[in-house]
Amino acid sequence: MNNSALRLSKHIIAALNSNSISYCYWKNNHDLMKSLAGEDDWDLLINKDHYSSFMRIIHSLGFKEAYNPKIYFPFISHFYGLDVETGKFLHLHVHLKIITGESHTKNYHLPLEKMILDNTINHPSGCKLPQPEVELIIFVLRYYIKISCIPGAILIWKRNRAFHEEFSAIYRNVDLNKTHILLNSYFQYISVRFFSEMIDGYVRKRTFRKRVLIGLKLRWKLSSLCRLGVVGSFVARYYQIVYRIINKLTFKEKKFLVTGGSIIAITGLDATGKSTITSELQRWLNAHFNTRFLHVGRPKARLETLLFRAVLRLKKAKGVNSESSTTELKKQGIVFAIRYLILAYERFQLLKIANRLRANGYIVICDRYPSLNLGKMDSPRIGKVNNNTLVKFMGRMEDKLYKTMPVPDAIYNLKIPVDVAIKRNQSRVKDDKETDEQLRCRYDENSDLCYNALSFEVIDTSREFQVVMKELKEKIWVKL
Repeated sequence: MNNSALRLSKHIIAALNSNSISYCYWKNNHDLMKSLAGEDDWDLLINKDHYSSFMRIIHSLGFKEAYNPKIYFPFISHFYGLDVETGKFLHLHVHLKIITGESHTKNYHLPLEKMILDNTINHPSGCKLPQPEVELIIFVLRYYIKISCIPGAILIWKRNRAFHEEFSAIYRNVDLNKTHILLNSYFQYISVRFFSEMIDGYVRKRTFRKRVLIGLKLRWKLSSLCRLGVVGSFVARYYQIVYRIINKLTFKEKKFLVTGGSIIAITGLDATGKSTITSELQRWLNAHFNTRFLHVGRPKARLETLLFRAVLRLKKAKGVNSESSTTELKKQGIVFAIRYLILAYERFQLLKIANRLRANGYIVICDRYPSLNLGKMDSPRIGKVNNNTLVKFMGRMEDKLYKTMPVPDAIYNLKIPVDVAIKRNQSRVKDDKETDEQLRCRYDENSDLCYNALSFEVIDTSREFQVVMKELKEKIWVKL
């Protein structure tokens, strides 16, 4: 197998073949090497009788099913697997029937499954492909269905060179007599004569108009194979086009995992790499799945807390020193309590949003998360202040807010030796960054934080970044 193929690609092909699964990588075979390298999707046709065995195999390899509720086609499922060595996802389009046609509706069920699975060849990688004659039939039918509608015609016009390269790669290896035999044996909806007309229209480069007319004629011959009626097809086509344009420009929605949403928190002290790691995790997951990022350590002000924040900034500007009078210290205690009660409230509201996103299937990546240690970083603070009744009341409110915050699915606590943290901090470009002494004190005060999470693991980030990310991605993918 080509060296560019992912290890996971090799494993899945070996597992399917060794378990005698009836399958075929059934279209876009000229791009197979890209798919093996994780740069393109796999289109796998699976014999329906072997589906349960196939599912057992891909689950054992760590694949997870995903879906987009706005874009659904029957008999087609999506599975993603993580190649641990590279951090790339392998995306399988698993077909139980050939549901195809123009991209936005896939309005035709072409009963070609038996023909494809009965007539396969082995690629050097071991992957099963359709014989060239079968591949030609698939290409020609899909091409003329696409070109006979406006969106499909535009797509073909834009990607004409790619279509021509694919056709040339197939056609040079085809025995047309064998193609005719296959048509007569497996697909009698069109005659050999009409199929030859379609081939002639492509090989002789008939005018675009002529090929559109051939496509319309093909649609008429295949009308009994449509999933939707004329009106239903029209509505579905333009609904999908409008949705995809709006989604690309605004919502940018991806797929949801069938296993549901998760809250994944990355915690750790300064200079452990939290910001860099959370940014990379968001980029990695958001390429395929609906992912949101929340900074829990410093939540944004809410409308109802803006006034309080403004007052606190004024108080901070005035400052209160350690030589203040008893009355001033009492006021400082109240200001202190208000400040941390507001912070607790903003964190609580932010994590309510996180929990809502999780319940709706989103993966939520959190930079920092509240700990259980009173008076420590990202923890309740007011209880440490020995002050008046009002402060104690605010302390109870703060405690209740923290205790009712959602429990994350997993927390990964980043740790490095303090000397390494100081060295990293010295090279950081950041306003108001801590001095070496401040950082050392912060480490001493917050070295043993405890968290409430369904899963908690410590990650050593003193290692190379690629090594850390490889470990984190593998652990997170297992949890999702």
